[in-house]
Amino acid sequence: MTRITRRNLARMLGGSAAAAALTPFVPRSSYAGGNASPKRVLVIFQGLGYLEDSFWPTAGASGAPTDFTLGATQSVLEPYRDQLIYPDGLVLYGAPYYFPDDDNEHASGGSMCFTGSLKDGFATGASFEQPIADHLFKTQGGSYRHVGLGVNGVATEHHSSFFYGDQQPVVPINGPVAAFDNLFAGLDIGELDIEAMQRLRTQRRSVIDVVRDELNVVHNKVGSVEKDILAQHLEHLRALEERVTDFQVECTLPNEPTGPSDDAAAIDAQSDLITNAFACGLTNVMTLQLGHVDGNISMIDGLNAHGTTHAVGETDGAPDILEDHRAIDRWWADRWLHLLNSLSSVQEADGTLLDNTLIVWGTDTTTGTSYSTGPHRHWRMPYFMAGGSNWAFPTGRYLELPHPDGVSREEFELWQTNHRLYCSILQRAGLPMDTFGNMDNGSGTLPML
Repeated sequence: MTRITRRNLARMLGGSAAAAALTPFVPRSSYAGGNASPKRVLVIFQGLGYLEDSFWPTAGASGAPTDFTLGATQSVLEPYRDQLIYPDGLVLYGAPYYFPDDDNEHASGGSMCFTGSLKDGFATGASFEQPIADHLFKTQGGSYRHVGLGVNGVATEHHSSFFYGDQQPVVPINGPVAAFDNLFAGLDIGELDIEAMQRLRTQRRSVIDVVRDELNVVHNKVGSVEKDILAQHLEHLRALEERVTDFQVECTLPNEPTGPSDDAAAIDAQSDLITNAFACGLTNVMTLQLGHVDGNISMIDGLNAHGTTHAVGETDGAPDILEDHRAIDRWWADRWLHLLNSLSSVQEADGTLLDNTLIVWGTDTTTGTSYSTGPHRHWRMPYFMAGGSNWAFPTGRYLELPHPDGVSREEFELWQTNHRLYCSILQRAGLPMDTFGNMDNGSGTLPML
């Protein structure tokens, strides 16, 4: 943190009355979008992607990122439209051209979608949430550095999506009964690491005290214009101090679940346990593996997700097959609605648990309708995000990323890649990383995000 003196205050103000000039001296959380609650990250794998033309939003006439209509299969998420981010124009770099001869696009995409690293048996690197888990465990505490849940998830060379490191798949805790037994069975509120959250509050109060003291000293040495600006910032600090002082951990231990009746109920129950785990401070980072790259989730009677994606290509997009795919995509959107409802139901010091939790969705492949029609596509990959607006990115946006008008191997090199998304998230989480994964062909963060 920069020490505030009359000299560097004058240099920053430069004779102007712009309130933003003091930004480097004031903690980020004293401004709109800051947070006094812990940062959380949830990464979700869902196999087989979406039907391209009905998943993506439609841009509005103004062209502004905030002016968009949700895709036809995502319309149930309208209540959370302002909490969503759709970066349209990402490729899953390497997956369509570098997979081993004895493997396929599904397995390579599943291994690479969060690691950005070559598949050689298992992925040859960690998935991006793991360094975040290390960092937040050190800075925010918690009982576990990372928790990996799942529904029908497996950890085989063909089907894994989350990795601790090279050849180290995350074995998901499948189903809400097993998740409850691992996280909450026999647990007493007194055993939770609530002290870590209170330490975080104390640390942030100490920063506030230092900044306020320095502002008060400088306040008596500057002119009237600067005094007005300083008064505004002291008011920001007083408001922040109230939020931090009032901060309490809202932890309710869940009831022991019974065996869910179907996969929809199992996924929804896991979503509720994720909410409980975050709210109780058990962990800051969680992953959720739903099925695997070939499906393995029972959704709608008579429909098989893997078979449906292939049928789109085999029939060149027959209307009845496309509608089957849309029905599956709507089923997934219903699951996300339950998750968002669950996270938003928990009130924290500076908003809801959803405001403090960045959710990132990814997949192995998607079903194309633009450059060609059918499965196994790795362009316009349906990475999307929700929540985390208190610390991550401005939400409520549809980002149309510029890209070449083609998907040849040479053109693929020029699209924005999954690695740029990882680096953007890593940097917002507090890790100054410009590259990630051994297949990264560039550097830096994602433009527009």
